Amino acid sequence: MENLIIPGANIKETETVSQGTLIGIDQLILGTATACDLFDLNGCVAIPIGTPITSELISRIKATNVVGLIAGRPDFTSHHVTTITPCLEVIASRISEMQRRSGISQALSMKTSDTGRRLMASMFRGLQQGQLPDIDTVEVLVEDILHDTELLNSPPLPVTRPVYDSFTDLLVDDSIEMAVLMGWHMRKIGEGDEAVFASCLGALLHDAGLRLVPEFIPEKTGTLNRAEKREIRRHPYLGSRMLSPLNEKIPKIARDIILMHHEREDGNGYPLMKSKDEIPKHVKLAHIIDDYVALVSQRPYRKALTPHTAIKTMMRESGRSYNREVFKGFIKHTGLYPQGCAVILSSNEVGVVVGHEKGGPSSPVVDIYFSKFHQFSATPRRVDLGQDKLRYIQRVMK
Repeated sequence: MENLIIPGANIKETETVSQGTLIGIDQLILGTATACDLFDLNGCVAIPIGTPITSELISRIKATNVVGLIAGRPDFTSHHVTTITPCLEVIASRISEMQRRSGISQALSMKTSDTGRRLMASMFRGLQQGQLPDIDTVEVLVEDILHDTELLNSPPLPVTRPVYDSFTDLLVDDSIEMAVLMGWHMRKIGEGDEAVFASCLGALLHDAGLRLVPEFIPEKTGTLNRAEKREIRRHPYLGSRMLSPLNEKIPKIARDIILMHHEREDGNGYPLMKSKDEIPKHVKLAHIIDDYVALVSQRPYRKALTPHTAIKTMMRESGRSYNREVFKGFIKHTGLYPQGCAVILSSNEVGVVVGHEKGGPSSPVVDIYFSKFHQFSATPRRVDLGQDKLRYIQRVMK
């Protein structure tokens, strides 16, 4: 065993060996490191303490016809290896860098984001004072959003903010995020330009009615009482009624989204309690995206979920809250592991999801930055889990 067995065991080592435990090669676990010296049957050190157990190492041992090893400690059977676990703090601090190196960036340019936030904040403040928005200006923002997202191959990475300075800020971010995703998904399902544009516009305006609800209700951290729930459930109707003087400028698809984005497949939604075929397809998609954006965003009463956890949570409502086929399409184009997710693979390697090829929603393409021994590499190794049958996602980092 060239470069592996260390010859010349002394008497002390031999004594240690005599007190050790005989083990089989199959007891060595890939992705771990030895917690003590392992000796061959002649008393020579075969694998020194701290050696990573790799498939190459095991192959080399087997090639020498070594069938057993002796651990230099009696309790080897219960403490024979030290698992190399990811240092989550280090990895977490690198996630943004990993996303940047892999070309994952926010969907909107800095100019569109800044201009859009100012415009939407001004619009929501005006709505609270009974002022109608300038639809022509909002439509310019729609054009900018669709322009910025036109060439994206993967769904945009949601923006999650740890805190919001005001309820208006939360509404602004949610509306822009929903508009970005709505336009992107409508394109993916093959809708025409007019439908894409109208859906994006509807997404920007969908929560206009929340500015007519007393602000303390949506900001409440505890459980809403019956009267507060009833007030919240009025917001789609309030927004639709307030914007009705602009119906000639707002396409029907957008008006439907404003009024019905909380309707459910089972008829238990609001404000109209419509169900199944009574709900237009683009509204069904808007409902899914609205809930997804809400789950991955910070709220006064809970922390933001990761995109993967949000999708897993939503899957429980498929067929009840969401139309099954529309939700399947959303999953197909988003993936169970959306772009930007930091994942730990079965091989103990760590990377970020960069997209999906032919492997389906559960087998994305991953850029690996941390080796199985968690050494960071600034140059990632790209792996398509749809083609690589030896790896799979074991865990998604929060």
